Amino acid sequence: MASLGLHALGACSNANQGLESGAGAAGRSSGNAGRSSGNAGHSSGNAGRDNPTAGAGAPDVASGAAGTGDAGEGGSGAEDASGGSTSTGGTSVAGHTAAGASVGGHTAAGASAGGASAGGASAGGASAGNASEGGSAAGGASAGGAGGAGAVASTAGSGGAPAAAGTGGQAGACAGVHGCPEPIVVGPSSKAWGIALDQSFVYWTTLELAGTVRRAPLDGGLVQTIASDETQPFDIAVADGIVFWCTAGTVSQVMKAPTAGGMKEILATGTGNGVGRVSSDGTQVYYLTNYNVVMSVPSAGGTPVSLSAGPTRSNITDLALSAGQLYWANSGVWNTAYTLKEPGTAGIARVSVTGTPKPSSLVTQLDYPQFSIAVDDAHVFWNDQKAIYRTGLLGGSYSPIASLIISPVSAVLPTIHASPIVDLVSDSSHLYFADSHNVYRVAVSGGTPELVSWGWSGIQQLAVNANAVYFTDGVAGVVKLAK
Repeated sequence: MASLGLHALGACSNANQGLESGAGAAGRSSGNAGRSSGNAGHSSGNAGRDNPTAGAGAPDVASGAAGTGDAGEGGSGAEDASGGSTSTGGTSVAGHTAAGASVGGHTAAGASAGGASAGGASAGGASAGNASEGGSAAGGASAGGAGGAGAVASTAGSGGAPAAAGTGGQAGACAGVHGCPEPIVVGPSSKAWGIALDQSFVYWTTLELAGTVRRAPLDGGLVQTIASDETQPFDIAVADGIVFWCTAGTVSQVMKAPTAGGMKEILATGTGNGVGRVSSDGTQVYYLTNYNVVMSVPSAGGTPVSLSAGPTRSNITDLALSAGQLYWANSGVWNTAYTLKEPGTAGIARVSVTGTPKPSSLVTQLDYPQFSIAVDDAHVFWNDQKAIYRTGLLGGSYSPIASLIISPVSAVLPTIHASPIVDLVSDSSHLYFADSHNVYRVAVSGGTPELVSWGWSGIQQLAVNANAVYFTDGVAGVVKLAK
């Protein structure tokens, strides 16, 4: 959902409204309750991006009550209001405990000096002999690697034989609760949802009936409230000293305010199922509305214009901005009864931020469902239930780069309406993605995903810069994970 550029890192996850809903339900959370109160945990229910009969408002964050019925696309499947996942990639991943086990080839260990070799440290039978230097290498101090071989054998002591040189220690165990190194909570906050970065600060929203827009320094520090008493603010973006966000409720709007705080203004009001997936390049603000319409409005204020619309009865599930182009995933066209998606009608497309030339399809004839999208300087990524895929910026052929149904990512295939992951971002070297409880990465060229952080209550959105990955968790707040 987010591209690499700082202007685009706020490209959003419209979790409140579900871009194929009708009167009051949630996006990625699947339910009239959506990702409900308490910690914005995913709830089960009727809504989601692809439910044409459900509403378009925000989750019922006041009661947190789960809706009933089938989960909508982008929903989390059957999860409770406290964020405990039961079906959408939130299953426990073997090896991510503090035992430092290797997961998918990635050892989440190494904080301890596991490389200290016992070899050579023995006295070799000498009562006064010097212990060998062997095994003193702290080879396990990084990433759980085994220790290096010990140094040369010690000199024999009086009455004793030389001790044998060390042979290298074993990998140390990881002592981190959520990763090694342990991630840092830089913005403590309950119900944290949307996230965006600039060069100095991380910005986020809190999904509450009287929600807030906040910021904190990238390394942590004083938390500043930019706007308060906002109606369920969710997606957020930042560009050129202005922060933009979406609200939900009876009236869904795109808002703005100076990043340092000050007067807030309404930029646009949504139609149909509201607004979502806001991003900005500093000149214009881009967002989705009415299920499948890509809109632009001047960041200084003015008349919104449509850059792309349709096809009729289809829905766009995610939008990303990169290098003057807007990219999106469309999850296909409903039949006239709104009971099934027509085969081969989903796809990936883009349009210039000017609207000219007309929108172009990058990948066509995909099947429902399609979920998140991310863009870097060379690739477009998106996911369905089973895998993450990659194509070039101009489209054409595409290929899977990571499976989402093989451990460590997910041992259980979710319902067809639910994505195994909640968000993905790229730094051009790696693609980072998350389910409700864990963060993973995979090389942009493809491979086995690595588990890089685990054990969170309800991850919502990701952002990345040159040094770290940031994400929102519904209980902990804003988290920084060093690369």
